[in-house]
Amino acid sequence: LTMTFRYPRVGCIIALLLAISPKSVTVAFQHHHNVQTPHKLPTKQAFPIPMVVEAAVVLSLTFGTIGPAHAASIGGNLERGQELFTNNCASCHVGGMNVMKEKKTLRKDALEKFVGLDEEKVKAFVQESGQHKRLIFPKVPGGKFTDEDYTDVVTYIVDQATGDKW
Repeated sequence: LTMTFRYPRVGCIIALLLAISPKSVTVAFQHHHNVQTPHKLPTKQAFPIPMVVEAAVVLSLTFGTIGPAHAASIGGNLERGQELFTNNCASCHVGGMNVMKEKKTLRKDALEKFVGLDEEKVKAFVQESGQHKRLIFPKVPGGKFTDEDYTDVVTYIVDQATGDKW
């Protein structure tokens, strides 16, 4: 049986919870840019304690990983997103605020309430916003963000929000 997961510990948890012998499971850990590296789980001999205890230990060690779910990243360039945001967006959204619509900030609680933390949804919201469509970004060639620009900026915004960095 082969399973693919973004986070290695999740694969171990699922294997344990499904009572699949870890000896028979290969988990492919998915890294950025969809590169997959297969890894074998330890053999049953490496887990001398009962399966239920194993699952409890793994769950306790990984609770933060499987806790409140955040959507997978859309693969934007965080550093470039920060640069684009600083040069083009910060005048209205300094510190994650919103000078036009006071309640619709870029902070985690507001994003969750109005859009969600899924980067695809945030990107679609920003791209379809009438205000953003009308804006001219003088520091961007042609004055308009490309799809890649939006991906990078949204990656930065969601990273700031989910990490409480604003």
